[in-house]
Amino acid sequence: LGFLRDSSSAGRRLCHVLSNSRYLGEAMNKSMESVTWLGHDEDMRPRSLESLRIQCHAAKTRYSDRLNDFATLVRALRRHEIERIGLGWMSSVIEDGECLEAMTQVYDAIINASLEWSVEHQCRKHDLEQPQARIAIIGMGRYGGKEVNFSSDADAIIIYCPNAGASDQEANRFAKDAVNDLRQILMGSVSTEHKIDLDLDLRPEGKNGPLIRSYESCREYYASWAS
Repeated sequence: LGFLRDSSSAGRRLCHVLSNSRYLGEAMNKSMESVTWLGHDEDMRPRSLESLRIQCHAAKTRYSDRLNDFATLVRALRRHEIERIGLGWMSSVIEDGECLEAMTQVYDAIINASLEWSVEHQCRKHDLEQPQARIAIIGMGRYGGKEVNFSSDADAIIIYCPNAGASDQEANRFAKDAVNDLRQILMGSVSTEHKIDLDLDLRPEGKNGPLIRSYESCREYYASWAS
């Protein structure tokens, strides 16, 4: 209250946010620190992708064997940073395009770190010196177009290639197990933080198709539909 009393601009911004965005109002209830951002334009500017990656890497290292704790931290990071970007946008500190790109970068950092956590977990679980598959997450829809907003899912497809020395069957099994971990981190009932929706419905054959496919399978599928 003292801060808002001493900063009339922050008070005006707070009233504007609370009267126009239920999402940001609920987020601010969980992070009172963010109220102070309203008095400092620099605090409402998006963090760099590199900065986000460093924080995600630190979380991955700290909670390398604790999925629930890692999930809680990266989901909280998403909430915190989307809140920062949203406040900057509503306070006219950043423009529309910068807002959408910055939100997309938050998703990039978190999804990438979550995939790395999952791959490393499966390697430890099965005593593997290296992953049996290389896995790629390809953004689709708004996510692929760098137009993530407050309510966007992360539309994507997931493909894999066998690593050297692994059969396609081994690679497929490894990739499935890693993607199961990934979906638990982002979407599972493992945290009180809101889930991050990784929507895979745009994959080949949609909901009727497998969640993940090999690169060769995807190449054949798209080639057949393009011809």
